[in-house]
Amino acid sequence: VAILSILLVTIGLFGNAASFLYFTRKRSKSLPSHLYAVITAFDAAMALIAFPVIGSLINNRQKTIIFDEYILCAIWAVLFYFLKRVCAILVMVVTLTRTIATVLPFRTLRIRWFSVAISIYAVFICVVDVLFLSTGWFKARYRNKESMCEIYQNRFKSNHILTGVYSIVLQIELLLPVVIIIFNFVICTVTLARQRSEF
Repeated sequence: VAILSILLVTIGLFGNAASFLYFTRKRSKSLPSHLYAVITAFDAAMALIAFPVIGSLINNRQKTIIFDEYILCAIWAVLFYFLKRVCAILVMVVTLTRTIATVLPFRTLRIRWFSVAISIYAVFICVVDVLFLSTGWFKARYRNKESMCEIYQNRFKSNHILTGVYSIVLQIELLLPVVIIIFNFVICTVTLARQRSEF
């Protein structure tokens, strides 16, 4: 598992780094180019953050230096869930912009709108995670089975209503982009099929 993880992470890291350089050096700074550049940067960060997990796998699923310290474990967990959620949103935004361009080809999409919306979302989820951890409602711990740190609800010190809402929102954040991506794919496919049949 560790060897396969090293191979996949290395390919992902170099592939995303090369893609990032390509999209940032393009003369045409269109909205898709900006989005692809940001996605490749976040994907590369996801690859980098996987190295402590690989270290644990090599160490027979035992804690490494990062996972052995609670603060570092909590920081890693926040970064992991932050990157995962933002990556999902970015892919969703790409499919959404492609759907709009297909259905409404003459509509202008401004880069600033999407940049501001994504930035606000990223800051919000990061602040919420840090807030819940700092209050003690959630805690971070290392799980041997997954070889990584995870955030879990502190049942002895948590506000059950707020933590329940947080858990529900987290699941929505992970599932909703997938649903929207599939919906956008269907819309684009149907629209392109109709346009082709007209000709």
